[in-house]
This record gives sequence, structure tokens and C-alpha cells, in this order.
Amino acid sequence: MSTHMTKKPRQNRLDQYSTFIDLIPAEEIQQVFDHWVSTFPTNKGKQPILSKPRTAHIAWALHTFGLDLCLQAIDGCAKSEWHMGGNPGEKIYNEITLIFRDIPHTKRFIQINRNT
Repeated sequence: MSTHMTKKPRQNRLDQYSTFIDLIPAEEIQQVFDHWVSTFPTNKGKQPILSKPRTAHIAWALHTFGLDLCLQAIDGCAKSEWHMGGNPGEKIYNEITLIFRDIPHTKRFIQINRNT
């Protein structure tokens, strides 16, 4: 018997969150994406694309929190010194799939927005 421990596979978030895409109007998904793009302009000269993972995470968040709170979560990330590079690695953590990773992440960003 091997002493190697294997992790129990967990359901892929993309698979789970993709089920929400057809439940949310495309215009709302686009509105959240556009707000994220305008809040975090890229300095690499490339326009971000609304990929399937981004669409799925946005759709899940809209279903779970609604439009206003999703916009607040994006604003909260922008107000987080840590996520905007004020961390030991000076790395920016503002990917929309992180903001809408799960309920605790999204709630944290909403709270940051409300507290600033």
C-alpha cells in the first residue's frame, strides 16, 4: 500500500458555475465585465476578453448576489491595498474569477467597498 496520500477530487468551479450562464441575461454579464475592465485598465496593451471561465464566474455571482453587489465587489477589490499590489510580492490580484471565486471572497470585497 502506498503512503502517498491522494486528494479527493473536487468539482471544478467552471463546471459548477457554467450552469448559471443560461439563467442570467447576457447584458448583465456584459455590464459586470465592462465595469471590471474599466475599473482595472490593463497596462499590457491587450483588451481582456470575456472568456467562458469569466462568464461562468460572473453568472454565478449575479445569480448569488445580484447586479449591484457584484459591481460593489469589483469596487471593493480596487480599494484593497493588498489586492492592488500592497503585498510582499507586490503582485496585483484583481482577476474577476478571484473576485467571484466563492461566497467568502465576494463578500469580503463587498465589505471592503462598504468600509472605505
